[in-house]
Amino acid sequence: MINGSFSEFKNILCYGGELLFEYKGSDYFIQGWSSEGLCTMVLDNLTHPSTNGYVWECSCNKMRECAEKFLKDPIWDGKSFSEIQKDTIWKEF
Repeated sequence: MINGSFSEFKNILCYGGELLFEYKGSDYFIQGWSSEGLCTMVLDNLTHPSTNGYVWECSCNKMRECAEKFLKDPIWDGKSFSEIQKDTIWKEF
């Protein structure tokens, strides 16, 4: 991960923190929240917003489960975030 530590990124993600990163020229925003005992995490493409909702969405019993799913799901051309993280740029708000 460029401009940051992948380990720190994962830790923030596990608590539902808001994160901004760039991959292949597009800015992405991921965030999570809890409501009524359910944790939800969503990913938006800020450069090319979807008209059909989020790029990726997950609801689980624990935020850590959502984070683990985000890191493993093949969201980017069949690759997971764990696979592309070395080519992502962690950005400041």
